[in-house]
Amino acid sequence: MAEIVSIHTCNATGEKTVEKPSVAARAGCGLVGDRYYRANVDGGNKNAITLQSIEAIEACNRQLNTCFAPSAFRRNLITRGVELNDLLGRKFYVGDVLLYAWELCQPCDYLQKMLQAEVLTGMLDRGGLRAEILEGGEIRPGMKIKMPEGD
Repeated sequence: MAEIVSIHTCNATGEKTVEKPSVAARAGCGLVGDRYYRANVDGGNKNAITLQSIEAIEACNRQLNTCFAPSAFRRNLITRGVELNDLLGRKFYVGDVLLYAWELCQPCDYLQKMLQAEVLTGMLDRGGLRAEILEGGEIRPGMKIKMPEGD
């Protein structure tokens, strides 16, 4: 069953990513308390939320012989049991929160420098997703990830 394993936010670029017990997701704005939250944005915030799978993190750690925690990868939602790349261009729910996955995330030089490891190769094509929040609500670990009815 596809679900949320953990939630992470960061107050500002360069600051440590912190695990949270829950987070408020606001449509068109982002996650309250996260560095990418934008209030009153015309046309929404496509960078509102990022997702990464625990399976990709574990594979990267095996490949690189490292033991990075999920928070080290600087994504908001860590998932289990879903192939995130398959959600690209689709709407899906996390609990009652409706998201639209519009872009694959690729690892970047910034992350590689922060971790001082070859994560560019370890996470290539499995770096997660960027999504827009279409319908807001609260997100907590254990919430199921599901497709809308009829999809």
